[in-house]
Amino acid sequence: MQLTIGGTKYTIVYSVAATMSDDLLETITSMVTSVNSDDDDINIKVAGKLPSLTKTLFYGGLLQMHGEYGDNTVRSKKDAEALLFRYMTENEGKREGTLAYLFRELYKQMGDDNFFSRIGLTEIEDQEKKSPKKKDGGAS
Repeated sequence: MQLTIGGTKYTIVYSVAATMSDDLLETITSMVTSVNSDDDDINIKVAGKLPSLTKTLFYGGLLQMHGEYGDNTVRSKKDAEALLFRYMTENEGKREGTLAYLFRELYKQMGDDNFFSRIGLTEIEDQEKKSPKKKDGGAS
């Protein structure tokens, strides 16, 4: 996925560097756990965290090509946040300039890059689907 920000092209990829980001892993794990819960208000909870989620996903996607393993133009989460702010400002009034759109695109890119498999999340979800659901076995 490529984004042009301030005339510069940035590549978003969820590869090895992203798998080493504790913030990204904690965010994804927390989000997936929330989404898989039985809570009826989950969409509201996720929506309330959309700015934070999007910033973390954006930063994680920049690490491989633009972090310390790449061209080192993004040295911190603050650098990524500044780029995100500029991107959203440059695209204000467009669909691409909304948090919801960007979040969906970043999340889709994670899937396209096999990020969920790379961190073992796909395997865990597959195992949970295969295991029988435990029923409350109250004593009579």
